[in-house]
Amino acid sequence: MSLLRFLLDSNLLVLLIAGTTDSRLIGRHKRLKEFAPSDFELLIAFLAGAELSSTAHAFAEVSNLLGQSSDYRSRLTERLQEFLVDPATVEVPVDSRVAAGDDVFKSLRLTDCGLLEACRRERLTLFTVDLDLYLHAKSRGLDAINFNEVISAADGL
Repeated sequence: MSLLRFLLDSNLLVLLIAGTTDSRLIGRHKRLKEFAPSDFELLIAFLAGAELSSTAHAFAEVSNLLGQSSDYRSRLTERLQEFLVDPATVEVPVDSRVAAGDDVFKSLRLTDCGLLEACRRERLTLFTVDLDLYLHAKSRGLDAINFNEVISAADGL
């Protein structure tokens, strides 16, 4: 059986880092109000045993988003650092010029165009909650999973 290889978007990385720091942040942090603790548990179960990757653009965005939590900033930054230096975390390099050259750059911007390029080049499965990003990936024939659909399917069980 081959290893699942997921490329995570910024939103799911924020959920992952915040949830593994302190699950009480879920639903309270500015970027996590749409999620419930059960969504974090589902994410952890879904990612179990998979290779996790993203781009430097997404990691930088996550760092900035996590820094918006003044109460937990230090703990979140420490957890992000642990995640980033973990040899199991894969950073897929994407040149900003390549991402900016994407024809959807004006609507998706740098981070998301970089994610699309990384998925295309490395044959990774995009894992996102961003509907626009998901639809662009699918329209290009890329493997993509919308976490909101995973949540809906789990709620229906």
